[in-house]
Amino acid sequence: MNITLRHFELVESVTKCQSITRAASMLDMTQPALTRAIKTVEDQIGKELFSRTPRGLEPTEAGKTFLTHYTKIATSLSSILNEIDQIKSISGGTLTVATGLFAGHSSVYAAVGAMSKIYPKLQIEIIQKDWHVISKEILANEIDLGVIDLGLAQADPEFQTELLNTSEVCFFVRPDHPLVHFETLTLDDLKKFPLCNGQLPPRAASFFGDNLGALGRYEPLTGTIMPALHTYNLSAIFQVLAHSDAISLAPRRVIQRMVERHDIVILDQFRHQGLRAHFGFAHLRNRALPPVLREFMSIVRDIELKNQGADIDKV
Repeated sequence: MNITLRHFELVESVTKCQSITRAASMLDMTQPALTRAIKTVEDQIGKELFSRTPRGLEPTEAGKTFLTHYTKIATSLSSILNEIDQIKSISGGTLTVATGLFAGHSSVYAAVGAMSKIYPKLQIEIIQKDWHVISKEILANEIDLGVIDLGLAQADPEFQTELLNTSEVCFFVRPDHPLVHFETLTLDDLKKFPLCNGQLPPRAASFFGDNLGALGRYEPLTGTIMPALHTYNLSAIFQVLAHSDAISLAPRRVIQRMVERHDIVILDQFRHQGLRAHFGFAHLRNRALPPVLREFMSIVRDIELKNQGADIDKV
């Protein structure tokens, strides 16, 4: 059978114009040539595609079936071509990455570096904000993908989420902080000092209890914890802690380098279970992600898996 995609296009044009003459004019071809093309299709399928009516040419049942298949073919072809264009554009396109505080330092920034080595001409923008702000911007179609705390996103059916990390977090302070000299620490001891951090998700309430003390306050509508000193920038946290009695918290891996440099001290005297980072990918459930983002996600997954393996080896 010698029917090509062009034959489908010609049948569709005749259907829209309801006339061989008008369709030939629209297609910039002669009427006899279009007639022969339609006849070729009819001969090969053994059915007439059109019948004459007072309104002009109308597709027969065979014609309607033919056009139905063309619609499916055209849709699939458009999707394939779009996918190819996206793949071709990766090397010289733009990647926008939205990340929360912990996810950025755990794997996102390293993944951005890896992407830039693979695609040197790729322009990459890193957006670092509180997880709840990124969530709102994803819902508003302003951001395709966020690597953020998944607390609220997992409960919202509009989000598609994928958990990447559930590391336990630890509290840390400047080296000469008053709490450093305690042999043991309680949560009440921590609550005497302001918390410097990004907003904490509502699930943290089960750890901190109703009274946050000097740590901060609960947002009445959302239940999120607003720290007394609020920032989503880790460098800013280190600077604030160096010049105050504030405390902060993060997964151990995120702050390990600063610990090794003796810029901060982890409060290991405070033994606890249950307060953990809980971040991963979040995007709209019905949104198809472009190839550049899917490749970025794959790199992030690989880094997180290596991190988990390294953490297990240390135990």
